[in-house]
Order: sequence, then structure tokens, then C-alpha cells
Amino acid sequence: MDGLFGSLKQVVPPQARFYTQAMLGDKTKPFTESDLNPNELQQLHTAVENSRQRLQARIEQVKNAKSYEDLPKQGYFGEQIGKTLSKLSTSDLKEKDKVFKEIKALNIQNEKDLNKGFGNVQYLDYPKDSQMTNTLGRFTYKIQPDGSIHVSDKYDFYNPFRAENVKMFEQMTPTEKALKIAEMTIMGTDSGKNSEAYGYVPDVLTAIAGTVGEAFIGRNGTPVDIKYHPSVFQPPPKVDNFESPMYTDPFGNSIR
Repeated sequence: MDGLFGSLKQVVPPQARFYTQAMLGDKTKPFTESDLNPNELQQLHTAVENSRQRLQARIEQVKNAKSYEDLPKQGYFGEQIGKTLSKLSTSDLKEKDKVFKEIKALNIQNEKDLNKGFGNVQYLDYPKDSQMTNTLGRFTYKIQPDGSIHVSDKYDFYNPFRAENVKMFEQMTPTEKALKIAEMTIMGTDSGKNSEAYGYVPDVLTAIAGTVGEAFIGRNGTPVDIKYHPSVFQPPPKVDNFESPMYTDPFGNSIR
């Protein structure tokens, strides 16, 4: 069975494997690093590395801002800061000053969290054309003191741009869900409609699969518990002219 599963990891795309397992498998069994092949794990790690650079750059932008006008207004740089920015509904200078101070305080906490190893991966952190983009999508992680990385998340279909659909489907029977999915697909109102705001635009089939996921997985997803150390990506040191001190060639001084 392990050999068969290992073969599937090399042939079946990760998004299909994870999707099928979450839809039909045991939801109490988490996805781990063993569910990924080496290339997929490398893509995940590249996303983590890119996220560190993105988060640090955004923290510096906010840190260097002298006023509300200097703050970056686009791009992801923390859920709390995003929510705080969204509260600003007027151009009143006092309101802007209040929000600016709130964001400055939140940024200090974000920097502390980053220095402790906490981080998050967003869609644009993945390498171009990475299949992991629509496998794990957005997730959180923690870099441990020994340098290992722990991705602790949940593979589900509940996030800000899917929440409305998921809540709607939760009120339906399986038959009603199927009919609604067909209607949304025909009308072009599937789950891909709002994803551009998050830096990811799915193709038609992926968008339909997302709608099915909203209906039949929703918040009831599968835990993700991936642990690895970056050293697994480093090739072993090359050793030239190696001779074992434990072995002596009995013919070393002979001609043959």
C-alpha cells in the first residue's frame, strides 16, 4: 500500500490528492509532510521563505511611515491591520490619525511575532505555476528554535471570500447543494468571483471544484500538521578521494 501511495504522489497532483482525501477520507487524520513528494515540499518551503521577506518588508514600510498617507494601502500585511484599515470610512483627519496609531501599535506586535518565528503564507508567496498554490493556499506556520518549520493549519474551504457561500451551503440538504452548484456554475457566480482580491485567479475547473468544496467540505476540513527541517533540501557534502580508515586493501602493494 505504501508503494502504491508513493507512486500516486509522483503522478496525481497534490491538489487532487488533498481534495479527494478531505472529501472522502478520514477527517481526523491530518495531512503531514509524508503526503507530499520532495518537489512539493520544496515549493511549500519556497513560499515560506518568500513570506518571510514579504512580511519583513511590509513591517519596515509601516515602521517608516510618518503619517496615514505614508501607509501601504494595498497588499496583504496582517489580518488585524487589514481590519483596522477597513474601519476607516471617512476622510476625517482625526479618524485617520487614530487609525494610524492603531496600525503602528499592531505593527510592533507583528514584528515581535515575526521574530518569534510566526508567519503566514499568501497566494503570491508561492513559486510561479506551483501546484501547492491551490493545494494548501494560505496557511500559518512557526519556525522552531532548532530551525525546523511547523505548518499547523486546516485544509478546508472557509476563508473571508468563501464565507458567504459556505454559510449558505450549510443550510442546505445534499440535493439542494448539488442544484445550487449547477446554478452557480451556469450563472458564473462560483467561488472564483472574489479570489482576485487575494492575489489568485483560478481557472474554470478549479473555481467549480472550489464551489463543490465550499458545499461539501466547508468548515469541516482536515487538519494540516507538516513538519520539516530546511536541511532536507541541501545536498550532502561531496567527498573526494574518500578512503575508509577501517579498511586496508590487502593487495595495496601488489601489481595486478
